[in-house]
Amino acid sequence: MCSDPFLFLIVINFLMRRTVDGQDYSIAWGTGKLTDLDFADDIGLISDSPVALQNMTTELQGNAAKVALRISAEKTKAMAGGNTQALSLSVQHKDIEFVEHFQYSGSNISRDGDADYDIYTRTGKASSVHRRLRPVWRSKNIS
Repeated sequence: MCSDPFLFLIVINFLMRRTVDGQDYSIAWGTGKLTDLDFADDIGLISDSPVALQNMTTELQGNAAKVALRISAEKTKAMAGGNTQALSLSVQHKDIEFVEHFQYSGSNISRDGDADYDIYTRTGKASSVHRRLRPVWRSKNIS
């Protein structure tokens, strides 16, 4: 694994460019197009076509292998938005798990686009921290 985080980000950017250049995997986003969301070593691939999504995944897998990186089939999750049925996607000949919710860059994303799950999760985390700090706030030794 690369020990320099900046170099790693350059490699990831290079891989994504090699994966999407010359292909129309993107979705319309405002006045532009969007194919992926990257945060550190997490990549979210976006497409409105199941075939394009599988092609993009396969292409990324091949490009990553050329620089001694791999996509973890066990850690990879997929989500079909809206009323779309779960698709059959694979990485390294292993099926990718389809989920209703997943966490990306600190936010909980729901298949239906509803923010309730994210709000409940954040409220629960805040409540948990509040309970753990209660003894500190009640301490007579702290002024």
